[in-house]
Amino acid sequence: MSDEPVTLYISRQIKPGAKEAMLKWADEVHDACAKFPGFIGSRRLEDHAGAEDQFNVVVRFKSFADLKRWEESEEKTACYAKLPALIENQHISRMSGFEPWFPSPNSHKPPPKWKMWLMAFMAVYPLILITRIFLGPVLHDFPMPLSVFFACIPVSFLMSFVAMPWLSKVFKDWLYPQS
Repeated sequence: MSDEPVTLYISRQIKPGAKEAMLKWADEVHDACAKFPGFIGSRRLEDHAGAEDQFNVVVRFKSFADLKRWEESEEKTACYAKLPALIENQHISRMSGFEPWFPSPNSHKPPPKWKMWLMAFMAVYPLILITRIFLGPVLHDFPMPLSVFFACIPVSFLMSFVAMPWLSKVFKDWLYPQS
């Protein structure tokens, strides 16, 4: 088991007429989860392209051990006993480390960690160079911890929302070779 954070991506197809009950159920589950050590948070994903019958959520725990504690709990069992009346089917994916940055197009197996590291390096290196060029003169007189803090803001934003999604798309055939 890993000590790194784990992310669950859960996609459920809601039964006709059960959307309001599903939203209420999801709030109950979130409240129950929030009481468990290691629960980082959860977020519902917006409906897209008229997918009214889809309910997607991302759930994060600090470690697999924390997730396992939740999954084996009486609270989860009680909450999930209500679920079959609300959904047609569901799919759950577990991801850890850099895996959430590399959404798998057709398989559930993430790329090897060395490929994820290389992709992250390919994103971080130019972003740090560009940040130093543009912000270096401005942040020169700041204490180093503060300077690094302000430099991390554009780097982490651009990495999460621009560089990694773009690199994942460009290198998808290398990340996910056909079997």
